[in-house]
Amino acid sequence: MASGAQSGHGFEEIGLGRRASSHDTMGGACRVSLGARATTVAFDGTCIAPGAAMLGRWLAPEPVETFLRTCLGISPFARPGAAADVLRWFDWPMLDPLLAAQRPEPDVLVASRGQLVDELVPRNLSEARLVMGREQGVVIRKAERHEPRLAELARAFARDLPGKVHVQIYATPAGTQTFGWHFDSEEVFIVQAAGIKDYYMRNNTVGCGLPETQPDFSLVRQETSPLMVARLVPGDWLYIPARWWHLVHSVEDALSISIGVVPTSRAASAGRSLSLTGTDGLRR
Repeated sequence: MASGAQSGHGFEEIGLGRRASSHDTMGGACRVSLGARATTVAFDGTCIAPGAAMLGRWLAPEPVETFLRTCLGISPFARPGAAADVLRWFDWPMLDPLLAAQRPEPDVLVASRGQLVDELVPRNLSEARLVMGREQGVVIRKAERHEPRLAELARAFARDLPGKVHVQIYATPAGTQTFGWHFDSEEVFIVQAAGIKDYYMRNNTVGCGLPETQPDFSLVRQETSPLMVARLVPGDWLYIPARWWHLVHSVEDALSISIGVVPTSRAASAGRSLSLTGTDGLRR
């Protein structure tokens, strides 16, 4: 990424291209600028071409090697519209077959204000809408097990970034924060499929040395690193490094794809992909 440059509003702009929006209450924060619009490789909208390397598409024309060297594990990165090809086949109606899947049944969670909600999980889009009407978010973990195109998305991602890859789906109602400040052990790539979300991020300088099985998210109160914010609209994508603090606010009813990657070198030592929310893959 390009080095930061001060804007006229007291925000540090990181990267190139249009700046991400932020709430007025975030004065003095850093803004993760969405980079120059990427060249998108067209495909037929029904499947991902076999052998495709998805991260390479989303970064084009910049080489993946540059991203791996300058951003991976170092700093957030975002691109506007570069993941728009996903919108051709993933939207709200996709929740129907995902939630109704059998053998195996989907791993679905309902959460609100940072807490899991103990109630029957939705099994179709209509039921999910009812849940969201109660200001509760719906999470489908390891969604690649139920939808071939999501499975191919995970495989395509692994071609550029080898490791353990899982796909989570987040359906969140407007005006809510499903989870509080937290961090994950995975490298996280988020595609905004519908609606608008604001992502707040801070480098983790106080809790990154804790064992992965014993996270203490209350340490964010001691964090003094600069606050960054990126607003995602449909077709945008965002990378959040492993163990970076982040908080998400849904501006509108929003649908997101979260791709969690534990690179091969870390996966070998960790033995499994572990989300530091303590719920094995529950994020954002």
